[in-house]
Amino acid sequence: MPTDPGVPPVDPQEILKAISGMNLDAIDADIESSFGAKMAELDKMLEGLDDLVNKIEADIQNLDQPKPDGPQ
Repeated sequence: MPTDPGVPPVDPQEILKAISGMNLDAIDADIESSFGAKMAELDKMLEGLDDLVNKIEADIQNLDQPKPDGPQ
């Protein structure tokens, strides 16, 4: 595989040193926290969408009802 002349070669030992200091449990917890926050956001959006659908359905049903005759 040709290397990009503008990018210095990467030493695999340097990569191992860099990732060895990472705490995978902390990274996993961060991912879980972020995922949970996004799911809560999505739940709120879906709840709002359900409310909107219910309102539209009620409006459509009201349009389908025959209007009472006004005073003549």
